Amino acid sequence: MPVAEKMGENVTDYEIQALVDGQLDRDDERRVWREIEHNSLFLRRYEELVAQKKMLLSWWAEENAVEPKEDAIDPRLYAVQSSQKH
Repeated sequence: MPVAEKMGENVTDYEIQALVDGQLDRDDERRVWREIEHNSLFLRRYEELVAQKKMLLSWWAEENAVEPKEDAIDPRLYAVQSSQKH
């Protein structure tokens, strides 16, 4: 079964990916955050995707001999781990 189907009816894997990439509108972003905050499966998937994005950004920077940008990942994405409000 594809990961998107396993996530459930309220949030799909694709929506969590879009959150990490900053591609959701404000209402969808809030809805997905609410689900992530109350579901350990969603939180684990979110954390996997953030880690993957960090690795890819670092790899891309190394391959292109540039410094990775600190703001490449939206800082609001760390609100769940740091207990900050978003």
